[in-house]
Amino acid sequence: MPSNMVLRFRDLISETIQEHRSCIKKFGYVWWAWWNKPDERVPRKELTQFQDTIKENGHIWIYLADSGTLRLYRAKLVDIDFPEDDEPKECREFDKVPEYYCTSKYKVWFRFASIEDAFPEEIRQWSYDSPSEFLYVPEPSVFQDKQVSSIHEMLTLRHRTIYFIQPYNPKSHGVLPPGITKDNPAGQDELQATIEKFVDKTITLIEEINHCCDYAPQLTTPPVKMPPYPKKMEASLKAPANSETAFKEFASSIYMLINDGHKDVNKGTTIIGRKDLLEFGGESTTSGIAGGL
Repeated sequence: MPSNMVLRFRDLISETIQEHRSCIKKFGYVWWAWWNKPDERVPRKELTQFQDTIKENGHIWIYLADSGTLRLYRAKLVDIDFPEDDEPKECREFDKVPEYYCTSKYKVWFRFASIEDAFPEEIRQWSYDSPSEFLYVPEPSVFQDKQVSSIHEMLTLRHRTIYFIQPYNPKSHGVLPPGITKDNPAGQDELQATIEKFVDKTITLIEEINHCCDYAPQLTTPPVKMPPYPKKMEASLKAPANSETAFKEFASSIYMLINDGHKDVNKGTTIIGRKDLLEFGGESTTSGIAGGL
């Protein structure tokens, strides 16, 4: 079980850290919302464990990572509030939330008593420990137990809004994932080549489906859950009789592509995120005022 976490955020509307620190200065604490992505579940087991630790020790020091500046912060977590039915809800103390989102609804609220600057190097004291049930479509566990090399690695190679971590143990935890070597510390050459190959195949498939039908109905077959498709596939022209079949074949092809990409991990490449597919479909990723991109 993970013993800590990193919440991802980015300044899109206001200065996130400054706004939350102002509330802390005024009220003694502040509530921080979790802006989850569509493929992320509420991590009930882990949050309940953190609540138990808070009840025992009074607080937990967790991390906040700014994906825009790659700055790291430490936050003194003193309470967590999330509904039993997973439905988003307003903060129970909306006046203790920065004004720019105080009446919005979210699935999880974190209460911080302090937010401090942290040295980026601190993150290397931890290793990844992601629960498999956190995602609706689980990703390969290539990063499980690996030491967190840097904020940049965490935010660019794994597109999540919560990163679960555990203390790094050099005797039992790995340092370099497949594809990363001392001569290629970021693994970027192999990663870039793999992503380009994946993107080329996906674009080809999208073009093929457009040739098959002028409109792709939003249907699919388990276990594939496909994102919306590019606007050009939403033309008002009539769909041919075989459009549904063509779409299902397309979804199956995408699923096989994902599997192929995951298998490549064992051949010396790094993980390919699902966000590439979501971007193809033009889906608005869950951007974070307090905890988004």
